[in-house]
Amino acid sequence: MKVLMIAEEHGVPPETQIGLLLARAGVEVRFIFRQGSVSAKFLREQGMNVQELPIRGRLDFFSLRQIRAVIADFKPDVIHAFTAKTCWLAILAQWPKKKIPLVFYRGAMRRLSRFSPADWLVFFTKQVDMFECYSGAVQRDLIRHGIAAERTFVNYYGHKPEWYAGGTVPPPWQKKNARFRIGCVANHRPVKGLEFLVAASDLLAKKDFDFELLFVGHDKEGALAQCVSRAASRERIRLVGPISPPWGLMKTFDCLVIPSLQEAMGRVTLEALACGVPLVVTDVGGLPEVVEDGVNGLVVPSQNPARLAEAIAQMLGDETLREKFRENGRRVLREKFDLDQTRDRLLKLYQRLSR
Repeated sequence: MKVLMIAEEHGVPPETQIGLLLARAGVEVRFIFRQGSVSAKFLREQGMNVQELPIRGRLDFFSLRQIRAVIADFKPDVIHAFTAKTCWLAILAQWPKKKIPLVFYRGAMRRLSRFSPADWLVFFTKQVDMFECYSGAVQRDLIRHGIAAERTFVNYYGHKPEWYAGGTVPPPWQKKNARFRIGCVANHRPVKGLEFLVAASDLLAKKDFDFELLFVGHDKEGALAQCVSRAASRERIRLVGPISPPWGLMKTFDCLVIPSLQEAMGRVTLEALACGVPLVVTDVGGLPEVVEDGVNGLVVPSQNPARLAEAIAQMLGDETLREKFRENGRRVLREKFDLDQTRDRLLKLYQRLSR
């Protein structure tokens, strides 16, 4: 079995590690990554066959010619693309007649347009044989857009706690300034619902709760900073900015909150389970596929600061509950999000497609 994996950058463990696990299971894997990729360096150090290309865009003719040459030389049984851009290139590299089954890893939810050449070629033709979906929510989103259900399957990408054993806490954030530290790790975008967490913070402050709230991530437009500046609890809120990796700081959180309005599943959700951080999340997208209310975290309606504040107060007020969520979170990670299971599901898929 030969598999060609084409990606841009996977600076996080799961997708990088899956190719390595497949190779150790006897699959001959060749990788193409964007130049300068951290993952390319890691895999090359593991003895993997890796080629780096510019991948500047969907019509990067140099990368397109190189991918075409790799396909002709390697003769893969399956091509696995991990981004829409690399999927587009994988399709064009076989133009005009596609012979090799193509799997596209889909990790996002967004509106698709039949008037977009990129969307039309990747989603609305039969060039992609199977959409590997990051979560059930992503699968449902594709089906809603007209993708046949039999061309989709859910494959949870596992996380292992040992990946997050390290991680340092930047000096400004080593010392807590309150009894409890609430954390949120997300780049500011309207869909992330961070303003609702700020509003929940105001409600917690009215109850004289001794807490600080740390936002970790980009705020490029400054919209979150403006929202915080107007908040009654602004003295309790810290805008940390981006930290990579954030795991050391995450481990100092007494709970991590994901107030999203839409979420495919949220990589940080699994990272929190692996780091032993209790979760409060909204009931959107794939978040309930990870967090079961009252079992390994708390789930609340989105766009509801009052319910969000209640759940945070419940979490922080009960150490026994937090420990229960930590223990059950580790169990869920082992049982549902095991990377060996991810590999086995892919192997079965590759074998079926290459017959």
